Amino acid sequence: MATLLTTLVSDIRLLSGLLANQLYTDADIGGIVSDLWAELYDRFVAANQHYSIETFEFTLAGGVGGNSVDLPSNFQLGNGLELNPSLPRPQSVRYLDNWLNRNNLGASVLNIGGGIMATDRQYCFNNNQLTVFPAASSAGDYKLYYTPMAEKLLEPITVTFALDAADHPSVPPTGSLAGSGSWSLANADFNANIPEDSSVILSLDFDAPNTSFSGDYPIVEIGLVSEGFGEPTASCDNLVSTVGFTGPAAGTGTYTYQPIDTVNALPDYADPWAVYLKLGASIAIREARQQDVADLERRFNGQKLRVDQMLQNRQEEPTQPPLSSGRSFWDSL
Repeated sequence: MATLLTTLVSDIRLLSGLLANQLYTDADIGGIVSDLWAELYDRFVAANQHYSIETFEFTLAGGVGGNSVDLPSNFQLGNGLELNPSLPRPQSVRYLDNWLNRNNLGASVLNIGGGIMATDRQYCFNNNQLTVFPAASSAGDYKLYYTPMAEKLLEPITVTFALDAADHPSVPPTGSLAGSGSWSLANADFNANIPEDSSVILSLDFDAPNTSFSGDYPIVEIGLVSEGFGEPTASCDNLVSTVGFTGPAAGTGTYTYQPIDTVNALPDYADPWAVYLKLGASIAIREARQQDVADLERRFNGQKLRVDQMLQNRQEEPTQPPLSSGRSFWDSL
């Protein structure tokens, strides 16, 4: 079971001697733990970049300007690209061997007049984009395997705001959201870090005469500019009518969300290393307070050794070099 950030913080308070001391807030300790987790995660990746793998599927239209795609926001390292990933035998696309060769791919007498074969495609990463060369034959469906960045450890954020005269409900008569409602809430402070899905619940408590509109509204989209609404607006899946709403509005609202690219618990595979994080954070706190850390350092050094040994021994089977012979042209089709 994944260890919650609140549990880590509580244990660190005990280890560091801050159990009843708010010199460091829970958010301060959480930040220290998050930094330590990012450092430990980098050690995982340095030892084996396949320690954690995610996939990203996309389609390229091809041609100049159509041979690139924006990488996922959590991209850290690429681990391979496949062409036609839905087929029984996807094709592996090679990484661009030399930037100077990007315009020479497929330029041989073997394919003059016959187009460029899929095996001649190569790709590379430029800033926040993946680009496939040559552009003329880059069209197709792809799947990228990549190592994600460590997600920041952070507690969910709760926002409480006042309802006022600028707030009102709306229901679009047409469009993709017809039949669902949208709340315009001037003080809600919606921002780009709020996930747009029904896991975020908007709770509204209206004063009379709008008490019938009080309740919970699962958010499905923020800022409906395409539907004629602008921010600060949230689409909700259970507001189907505005009949009976009377302005000006008054009351309070609240919602709790986990910011994008953050988690409030260690990933399952990192759970065995919770002690490492607790000891490392406790040492940092004690050193900042100019307190003795000898006892904690002995335990922490033991955890460091354990991490190094386990990273080396994660795979018991011997590794072998990739196949480089015995393959024909038809194996790539």
